[in-house]
Parts: sequence; structure tokens; C-alpha cells
Amino acid sequence: MTNNVNESGRTMLEMLGVLAIMGVIMYGAIAGISFGVEMYQINAAYNQIEEISEGIVELYSWSRSYGGANDADEDLETLVCRNDITECYSSEKLRPALGGASLSVGRSSCGGNGCEQFVIIYGGLSYLACNRLRDSANGRQYRHVTCKVESSAGVAVGAAAYVEDECVEGNGNRLKCTSR
Repeated sequence: MTNNVNESGRTMLEMLGVLAIMGVIMYGAIAGISFGVEMYQINAAYNQIEEISEGIVELYSWSRSYGGANDADEDLETLVCRNDITECYSSEKLRPALGGASLSVGRSSCGGNGCEQFVIIYGGLSYLACNRLRDSANGRQYRHVTCKVESSAGVAVGAAAYVEDECVEGNGNRLKCTSR
């Protein structure tokens, strides 16, 4: 007696093969999307730096320094927020474009003769973000600021010293942009 069985369909092994291929494709898609989001955030951070530096220069275009009689005691970060130069959480706290980072703006002395400059700092950068920013900073030109990546590598805890052009594991990295 012969059994005439007409079977159709796929075997379990074929289905597992299809699932494995789909898994590899999804892994590649997720990696590509996360890379794209990271590069978007880095470009947004650079655009924010440009926006802040342009705004500060315009705000102080009447002066030779970044402090005046009316706002000498006011924090530069507060002035940036109050004048709607960039996005802020409130009227006094900047909103960083780069997720997980901190953003601050301040004044510093640029040597003798009473000269002042402004400084924009993206702090708390991860190792990966630091390297991406360092690689991107090499070809990036700004009109009003010069940017460098710094890390707290080999520096005692609580010390203010940073090592230029170096990234370390963890969040001890920052991007420091100084006015020219």
C-alpha cells in the first residue's frame, strides 16, 4: 500500500533560518539608526555652539568685553536665556542639544589689559561622544570661537585641570569653546 501524502509548507529549520536572517538585518538597522541619532545630536550641539557664540557677539557688539555696567553681576548664561539666544529650560538654565551632557556659558579673563572672553562648555560627555566631537571639531570652523575636547584624565578628583585633545572612559570629558 502506498501513501500518497501531499505535504506543503515549510520546515521548522527553514523558519529558524528566516528568523536568523531577520535578526541580523534588524541588528544592522538598529545600529544604523543609533549612529544616525548620535550624529544628529552632535551636529545639533555644534549648531547650538554657533548659535550661542553668534548671539553673545551680537549682544555685546557695542563693547570690547563680555561684561558691562548693567550686567556685570549677571551670569552670562542667564543673559543668553533671557535674550532667547538658544533653547533654555527656564529663564536661567540652558538646554543642551546633546543628550546626557551639561551646557554652561561664562566669562573668563584672556590675559592682562582687562580683556574678557566668553567660554561655552559641554560637560559630562561620554567617551564615544567625546571622540566623535573631537573628530568633528578638526574640520569645523566657527566665526567667533575655537573648540577643543578636554578630559580629566589623570587629574585628582576635584581638580580643575583638564588634558587637551584626549578622551577617557566614563563621563569626565568636555568640549570647551573659547571666544577669539
